[in-house]
Amino acid sequence: DKGIQIPSPCVGVCQINASTKYCLGCWRSLKEVAHWSRYSNDEKETLMTELTERQDVLDPINEGSQDVLGD
Repeated sequence: DKGIQIPSPCVGVCQINASTKYCLGCWRSLKEVAHWSRYSNDEKETLMTELTERQDVLDPINEGSQDVLGD
């Protein structure tokens, strides 16, 4: 698992949607955020694909949503 590391998908919008339990910025769960640095590049690549699919499915839920934990 050497070579170039896959960077975090974090975009600095760190708010968890109360309905989906995913970050509004990067679409990861809290567990995925916490474990990112421990994932292999293969695991990161798999998750990056899942994040794209997750966003495609869930984006309408988050548009204009004020349903955010911590607010």
